[in-house]
Amino acid sequence: MNTIKYTVIIPHKNIPDLLQRCLDSIPRREDIQIIYFSLFCLSHLKS
Repeated sequence: MNTIKYTVIIPHKNIPDLLQRCLDSIPRREDIQIIYFSLFCLSHLKS
């Protein structure tokens, strides 16, 4: 069983090239979890 030791959270704002650069910079390992979310979606929640 693989145990997650690290979590990388990436806020993303509709810039695919930058997101890809960020993802490419993270080592590919079984103990790393990557979570990314769109800031574009969150901007609609502001009042």
